[in-house]
Amino acid sequence: MGRGAAVSDGPLPGHSGRISTMYETIEPQVMTARYERAHVWGIDCVERLTWRGWEPGGSYVRTVTLKNVGKKALKVKYRLPQTKYFEMEFPETMKIQPGLSTTVDVTFRPIRFEQYDDFIEFKVAGAGAFQVKVSALLPFISLKMPPAGDFGYGAVNELMQKDFTFVNDGDVAVSYKWAVDLPFVFTPGEGSLEPGETGHVHAEFTPRRCHRQRRQRHLRSHRPVGPRAAHGVV
Repeated sequence: MGRGAAVSDGPLPGHSGRISTMYETIEPQVMTARYERAHVWGIDCVERLTWRGWEPGGSYVRTVTLKNVGKKALKVKYRLPQTKYFEMEFPETMKIQPGLSTTVDVTFRPIRFEQYDDFIEFKVAGAGAFQVKVSALLPFISLKMPPAGDFGYGAVNELMQKDFTFVNDGDVAVSYKWAVDLPFVFTPGEGSLEPGETGHVHAEFTPRRCHRQRRQRHLRSHRPVGPRAAHGVV
């Protein structure tokens, strides 16, 4: 079973980290629903839970932490998500004292390889209701690379060299293969990268004539679900 916390004790988005009374005028750079909810209702929690890296048939737990940042006790109750893939315990009224927190677990049990979206509705007695979105995203393939590489000026028949890096900023491991026309040569010509891993390529170019050379470079990546391609200019 996978498990992850979905909230931190850091400052609210757009806020310096200090919670005061609802009457004090502290304007954040970007007014968010979370910031307003904390100052008006006195309750803080994340606005979304997101699952990544999941597989059908698995069971994955994330936690919503509700914190009372006001000066009076709060009574909170939630309504279960509409879909059966996000499971929670039967809702009961939770009483949260000022400065204290309570947690609610959400278990995601996918049965198919598709994106799932739903929400949890929390009701604060005497204040109103708000929603926390729950989403299970499909993995995606993405390779981040420089849009172009400039070798600069060089003499005819002089070997010119340049090193490039590119990053797997997607969710899954990928295999890749460079496709570039002569007189450019890239080494290594192929390889694989884990999510977040950086790849390195050594490029060589020997001009045969005195003119500007411009070529498209193609980096083809794939995993079992199918191929993708990234493009650039050298």
